[in-house]
Amino acid sequence: MFHWIGAPRWAIIFLLILISASVIILAYFIVERGKEPVLTYTRSGGVAGFADKLVIYEDGEAILSSKNQVIKGKVSEEDMRALQKILEELRAIGSVEYKPKEGVADFFSYSLSYDGINISWVDPWASKEEIPGQLNSLNSLISEIIGKLRG
Repeated sequence: MFHWIGAPRWAIIFLLILISASVIILAYFIVERGKEPVLTYTRSGGVAGFADKLVIYEDGEAILSSKNQVIKGKVSEEDMRALQKILEELRAIGSVEYKPKEGVADFFSYSLSYDGINISWVDPWASKEEIPGQLNSLNSLISEIIGKLRG
């Protein structure tokens, strides 16, 4: 049995380093898991078979998953303000689904999840119902943000 009294100095130092590293790693995962996204946005479909997912956090951190690629970046304060404004306007719409017309093909499907609200829609030309202007504005802003993340 190993006794710490009289243990070699290197063993005690090694143990302290190991404990410190474990605490740092654990703290990192607690902080990362504790972050709630401001929004989760997906776009799928089209001829090319897009499957994009964008998650944006309150601090502006963004994670874009697209096919076999994951890009992490930061959304500018200006874009975050514009995003918050559109999301507040969309709050009045609430959770809703805009479905495609019968027989249409080659359109994009979108979904947005934020603050307990879930909205799904398709390209305006493919929709049975008129798509609210705020969703079109959101798509434009998200496209800009994705373009900036991709560089």
